[in-house]
Amino acid sequence: MTPPALDTANRLAAYPPGLFLLVSIDFWERFSYYGMLAILPLFLTADPSTGGLGWSDGAALTFFGLYGGLGFALPLAGGWLADRRLGYRRAIGIGAAIMAAGHILLATAAFVNTEIIIFAALALVMAGNAVFKTPLIALIGELFAKDDPRIQVGYGLYYSAINAGALASTLVVGLVAQKYGWHAAFGAAGVGMLVALGLYGALAQRLLGERGKQPAALSGRDVSAYRLSADEWSGLKPLAIAAVLASIFAVGWFQFEGFWYLFVESSVDRTVGQFTIPSSWFLSLGTLILVIGTPIIAAMLARMNGGLGIAPAWTFAIGFLLCALAQCAGIAGAALAGEGGKVAVGWALAIFALTALAELILWPSTYALVYRYAPPALRATFLGAWLLTLAIGKTLAGSVGATASELGALSVYPWLVLVMLGGAIASLALLPRSTRIDPEAPTRA
Repeated sequence: MTPPALDTANRLAAYPPGLFLLVSIDFWERFSYYGMLAILPLFLTADPSTGGLGWSDGAALTFFGLYGGLGFALPLAGGWLADRRLGYRRAIGIGAAIMAAGHILLATAAFVNTEIIIFAALALVMAGNAVFKTPLIALIGELFAKDDPRIQVGYGLYYSAINAGALASTLVVGLVAQKYGWHAAFGAAGVGMLVALGLYGALAQRLLGERGKQPAALSGRDVSAYRLSADEWSGLKPLAIAAVLASIFAVGWFQFEGFWYLFVESSVDRTVGQFTIPSSWFLSLGTLILVIGTPIIAAMLARMNGGLGIAPAWTFAIGFLLCALAQCAGIAGAALAGEGGKVAVGWALAIFALTALAELILWPSTYALVYRYAPPALRATFLGAWLLTLAIGKTLAGSVGATASELGALSVYPWLVLVMLGGAIASLALLPRSTRIDPEAPTRA
């Protein structure tokens, strides 16, 4: 009998080595990006005497929602550039370099708290992310045949790397901010981007060869980039429905890093003995669940229905229901907190755990779904368009959080629970209940 460790090693060895390079690069880039995001709302609202900008909660949540929304909207332009002009490989390198410059500037600007320099640094990070993100997602798909069941595991590993990077960064960057201040924390986050850029420059040619160098529109795979066939048009219908529902889901999903994150900072008893748990560590609970759970779920999906997983109707419906439960936990905590009170840490743990489970069930499989349905010459563009769902959701989530900060959680979040429940019902009614893209094609084992 093959030992479990050796069996796992043999399974991983069957995957292209370029996959693990891209996953590693994504880990360090996400360490950098999410490390910065983990402390950004706290930095914006912190008292100027501690090095913060002293904004109100409402202003910080509105800005954070707009910034995060643009971070998900602009990759559409980056995907178009990669498909039409740059190619995946060049776009990844350019985007990584721009982000590295932004993080270096942000760490420097935090010393003097000059807002115009801070915003310029944040703009560079956003621009680099726009060019970097979707070409990397598309390049992962290029490592597999379109109907290869391993593509689900490939994207599962990619998503796990996102959350492993986020987990490591929230643990490290949050603690550095608490111990050494904002400038040191932004600098710690920026180190991850420099590591990602170094790995890409050193190993991309060796492990990826010629993949992704030529713009997809100029390759021999599809010369009719702007003339979609009837089958391609019909394949876009379920994507359009899923995109609308994903945008609605994201409004509830992103509350964990907005209003509920500030709720943890102000209204949750985080003291354990003489130690105060950094608020950013509560983000770590969700990312830990995602790091452990995502590859397990992806491996299960790779064995189901020819590798296509459970039907989109059910992944969306379950995700909506779990997100509704997360809001209910927050509502209960806010009700118990009352005016200026502190609530037990269990309510915060429930918010972040349920949100992570909702994300785990719904989101990782959507990348493979988009990759399969998108026209080959426009895959990076369509992946960028798919991220618009997050842009819309995050922007609206910021507005919801800002409204709740003014009117109170008990006035706003019961309505959001009803929206999430409506999303679950709409998912079952409108999304495909089959995982088969081509009903005439045989199911692969």
